[in-house]
Amino acid sequence: MVLEPGFNRTGHRQTTVQQGEERTGALSFTHFQVPLLLKIYPIENLHFDIGYELSYIFRAVSRRGFQSFNLPSLGLKQIATAWNAGIGYKLDDIFDVGIRYSRGTRQLDKWTYTNIDVMVIGEAFLYNNYTHLYLAYTFSKNQIEE
Repeated sequence: MVLEPGFNRTGHRQTTVQQGEERTGALSFTHFQVPLLLKIYPIENLHFDIGYELSYIFRAVSRRGFQSFNLPSLGLKQIATAWNAGIGYKLDDIFDVGIRYSRGTRQLDKWTYTNIDVMVIGEAFLYNNYTHLYLAYTFSKNQIEE
């Protein structure tokens, strides 16, 4: 089992059509994550990762045009949980590269879309999902003692 705390910034762009007008917005998260992973080595240096992650979102911003909203002040949940799965390769005793997918398990927010008559025409559920490319550096006991 490996604990890999880290700092992450994720986000996406979204285009919607409201009353015939196309609008583009962006949503970004800045969070501290603590995944706990089981690394399985089927062959030397190649590993599969599987585990669970806990994240604290300390900044989430939604931008639409010239407007910007800090989402935690609007009720967004700040604790996120996710399942992780990935594959990696140990280059040597120090460096490791890989790719990991994180699938959120806790709904952070729910948005409801209405038409001009205020009738609900759709819903969007917000989860913290992302793909993570990484280059890891391993501190060995000998390096710390020197």
